[in-house]
Amino acid sequence: MRRCALALALTALAACAPAPDALVFWAMGAEGEQVGTVLAGFRQEHPEIKLKVQGIPWNAAHDKLLTAYAGGVTPDVCQLGTTWVTELQALGALAPLGSRVKADALVRPDDFFAGAWRNNAIEGEVWAIPWYVDTRVLFYRSDLLAKAGFKEPPATWDAFLTQAKALARGGKAGAYLPANPGGDPIPLYMAWQQGADLIDMGTLTGRARAPAFARAVDFYVRCFAEGAAPRETGGLTNFYQAFAAGDVAMFVSGPWNVGALRAKVPELTGKWAVAPLPATRAGGPRTSVAGGSALAVFARSKRQDQAWALVSYLARPDVQRAFHALTGDLPARKSAWRGKALEDPAARAFYAQMQDARPVAALPEWELLATKLGAWVERAVYGQLTVEAAMRGLDEDIDRALEKRRWLATRRQARP
Repeated sequence: MRRCALALALTALAACAPAPDALVFWAMGAEGEQVGTVLAGFRQEHPEIKLKVQGIPWNAAHDKLLTAYAGGVTPDVCQLGTTWVTELQALGALAPLGSRVKADALVRPDDFFAGAWRNNAIEGEVWAIPWYVDTRVLFYRSDLLAKAGFKEPPATWDAFLTQAKALARGGKAGAYLPANPGGDPIPLYMAWQQGADLIDMGTLTGRARAPAFARAVDFYVRCFAEGAAPRETGGLTNFYQAFAAGDVAMFVSGPWNVGALRAKVPELTGKWAVAPLPATRAGGPRTSVAGGSALAVFARSKRQDQAWALVSYLARPDVQRAFHALTGDLPARKSAWRGKALEDPAARAFYAQMQDARPVAALPEWELLATKLGAWVERAVYGQLTVEAAMRGLDEDIDRALEKRRWLATRRQARP
């Protein structure tokens, strides 16, 4: 029955496929809804290319991509989440782009944020081109911090803990942190700032028990144990209203919340701001994650020259600037950060953070490993395990998850 269902699904995909002379571009979520506006210029420059854009909901995109790959009906060009590039490259689904980058004077690797470019460079080859970037910064109620006697946002995590505890009075939460940080592994960013990482990429084994990584998790757990952040947020039905009411004074998030706060709680104008993440020590690195989306060309595409023309167009600074005006997405090209909208203080904080942002491990299993990280940290947050025991369990899970990848790496090394 499952085989029949899969066959029917693949048949349906093939039946819905556009005419064979069309260049097919899959774009996700809000980007898929808005990209048509900036593509008007591409159509004018390339009247010979018949372009078909298909919008795909983010929550269905990953499964749809894998089904399309299995059925041999992938698009020509696709928007990919940064953690998907490694997975699809490992399947052999993507076309290498390094030679095209070298031949295209408009696509300059040094003009992209380094962390974003590294997301898409695997084993010395380029597999996708950054389209827009995001990272994580600190959002804070500047008025509440000032009222509590703090003139500046916390520059270190110790100061973050001090300020959050001072603001967590009378039923208020000084800061919101996820008890299960699998979706946004803030303890990992803290560990990066100390020179630690979750995985040893040389041996493909877990490094959660390393002292620096364990210290980062221990600090994260302390934020809950000392009352700076609540373990339970069941009563928090509307996060933006909670921020407006002062029930939450600080949180870590990405650029989408700049527009969301302005739209949903305009009464807070002038009362909140953003800053790069705190550092582990004064003057130390304030490293955060390099995220966003990239544009890839599929290996099965029969129109790869046309596909590259589209990727190159969307990577142009002027087009990225126009796309930011439509969506709020942050340009991946540094030279695109001009104009009034990108001189906004909130945007400049993200620009500063992108100077010290790095990608997660380039492994197809990354999303599984992040889920495991969140689950083990959560057990420590709730006091079910010590940090030492939780990190031991996490390392064991990582080692099991990467067992096959270690075997494959050993096989490659053994080949003459």
